[in-house]
Amino acid sequence: MSDRRYERIWREAEEELVQVVKDDKKYVDEDVIEDRQKAYRDASLNYIRYSMCANKLNICLDQMVHVDKRATIRTLLEATLSRLLQVKRELVNQDVSDFNYIDGALVDLKLTPYDVEIQVPRFYRRERAAKIQQVNIDIDRILEELATPSPTEEAEEGETPKEVDDKDEGKEKEEPMNKPGPNPKWPSMFKKVELTESEKIFKATILLIQRHERARVARLNT
Repeated sequence: MSDRRYERIWREAEEELVQVVKDDKKYVDEDVIEDRQKAYRDASLNYIRYSMCANKLNICLDQMVHVDKRATIRTLLEATLSRLLQVKRELVNQDVSDFNYIDGALVDLKLTPYDVEIQVPRFYRRERAAKIQQVNIDIDRILEELATPSPTEEAEEGETPKEVDDKDEGKEKEEPMNKPGPNPKWPSMFKKVELTESEKIFKATILLIQRHERARVARLNT
């Protein structure tokens, strides 16, 4: 019974894909689209329909056991996702923003954002599990190295102002008077302030907004 159900979902996805490809081809073949809102709406509709087809194919691929059917569905799913990314890039170029609002198209199709939420195929993560694990290990190691102070920093933080002054006086005695030396090293008057978790999140949010704004301005200038 379950095999019949997923085969039915597969057929529905294929039938929908055939219609989407026809509509998408009409959209691509148009040389000049004068109405910008219509172009954005058509691209949004194609994006939504491709997303729903990809999710249906992903369900079939995850639940089916037949090897030949899985290979066919996977090929179809990869092609659908490739075209989906191209349509997404088209929306980004039209809207000049990485965040696209397709609420109007969702209302026309009587759908919710949850219905078109793209599900990441499991075989992507399954086949790259070792690589993803190694990347996470490298990230943890780098963060740990950045968080751990070096021996020099620990020694400098542990010194009192008097010890620093005595050390500087000893260096001045060793150096000849007529030889111009580097600027004297003054003791640090301020200690490094540790940010709280909320302050770190706020700082990371500000940096993320700045990066997106620079990217938006760069796209406008190109």
